Amino acid sequence: MGYVGAFFLWTFFLFGILEFFKKIIFEFYGRKKKEQDHGKILLVVQNQEQIIEPVLRTLHHYGIEVEVIDRKSMDHTEEIIKRLSLDLETIHYINGEYDNNSFPTAL
Repeated sequence: MGYVGAFFLWTFFLFGILEFFKKIIFEFYGRKKKEQDHGKILLVVQNQEQIIEPVLRTLHHYGIEVEVIDRKSMDHTEEIIKRLSLDLETIHYINGEYDNNSFPTAL
């Protein structure tokens, strides 16, 4: 078997060992990460149709629960939030009633 064959044999052996440890480490930390509570956020938004979908999808990606209240947006913000709340289990739309001087109260 010469030096070249021995080199490749050791290379594959070391690669296999590294992949084995990588799999063990990622599974351990992956399970721990899923068990962690990432918390909740309450977002009060108005006329944010340009940015609301990427923000909510990013928060969903990280497992953060989001409750969203729309303050009578004149654009399509409310429709986007409603659609995402049906598609993504961590996004919750809260329909609120409020006047000009008060904070929204959920129904």
